[in-house]
Amino acid sequence: MIKKAVFVLVAIMFAVTAVALFLTRNTAVSDQVLAQSDLPPLIPTRAFYADPRSEFGYVPSSDGAYTASEKASLSGRSVVVREVATGKQIAEFPADLSAIRWHPTENKLRFIFEGHDWEVDPF
Repeated sequence: MIKKAVFVLVAIMFAVTAVALFLTRNTAVSDQVLAQSDLPPLIPTRAFYADPRSEFGYVPSSDGAYTASEKASLSGRSVVVREVATGKQIAEFPADLSAIRWHPTENKLRFIFEGHDWEVDPF
């Protein structure tokens, strides 16, 4: 009985906290000094988390024409090869690659997948 009451109390506290955070997510600055300062606008926290378009871990090719980067999406993560000049996606690989790098003289991507070294021509 006590465990059930504690569980219900914790669930209620969690729900109240979630509602409070949701309702105050875009609240304007209330401190007068901050409101009157010349600081740039604050970056919302959601810009750092759960952005399905985010890409990170850029690895440029030896000639600088292409990049390989990790891309987050709603269906999971993947490694994407893009042309720098146009931003066009050329190839996409599963996210469980490690040691991603480019061949020193050719446009071939090197990585480790399932314990094996691979060299792939993404074109």
